[in-house]
Amino acid sequence: MSSKLFKQVARLPRKSYSTATAFATSRQDVTVPPPPVNLLSENETFFVETVRKFSQSVVKPLVREMDKNSKMNPIVTQGAFENGVSILRV
Repeated sequence: MSSKLFKQVARLPRKSYSTATAFATSRQDVTVPPPPVNLLSENETFFVETVRKFSQSVVKPLVREMDKNSKMNPIVTQGAFENGVSILRV
């Protein structure tokens, strides 16, 4: 760069930024709040509906029998594994 051009560039007005301002402008995601916990994705909504249908149609009719025998019905256990419910901790 020629010295004449350098002097012209050096005379241009400069904005002064503090470190906090620079950080805030570089981190724009900081001001955006996270989505609500009860706002589910499409996959999560599908999973909730699948578990609801399974529990209403398969588990609920067998609850008294399983309580009486103090034993899980193999149909419930198999269905839980097939639907991915067996790995959940509640």
